[in-house]
Amino acid sequence: MSDEMLTDEENMRTAVDRGEDRIGALPGDLLRYLMSFLPSRDAVRTCILSKRWRTLWKSVPALRVYDPESYDCAHGSSTFVNELIRLRSPTPLNVCDFSSDVDDDANYDFYRADEAFRRMEPWIQYAVSCQVQVLRVRFPCRATNMTLISPHLKRLELYDIELEGCSLDFSSCEASISSWR
Repeated sequence: MSDEMLTDEENMRTAVDRGEDRIGALPGDLLRYLMSFLPSRDAVRTCILSKRWRTLWKSVPALRVYDPESYDCAHGSSTFVNELIRLRSPTPLNVCDFSSDVDDDANYDFYRADEAFRRMEPWIQYAVSCQVQVLRVRFPCRATNMTLISPHLKRLELYDIELEGCSLDFSSCEASISSWR
């Protein structure tokens, strides 16, 4: 091992022995930026680390809600996401990602998917109200009569969504939406 590695290792041991919180000593903006890469549920969980971390999650510039299960996520996550939105500071969002691992080809249940989307639609509207720049929705469903207008949106990614009677107005967007998937 090099002397430099030993020094870093020794410094880390010394910091740990002294009870120093080296990550917690980082500036709040940097911590929120780092937390923005975590799923929102994990970002909220950081509140138990220390008093300083108690409210950091409220102003993380990203919402990331993932569903490793099924359509039940929208039902199971509803309480969490509704509370997250209620308690979150109204800071602008860089990214909002609502994703599901549901296979859109296997046993596709439109009723459950549509019900899940109805639960998810207020979350999408909340993201738009927080000036979201990147909105990603991966959820096999049929969105009906939804209006999405945003001058802040720079990127929109919709996967496995059928749009029926929806209005998408990007005329005031600075960046163009170049591809639909």
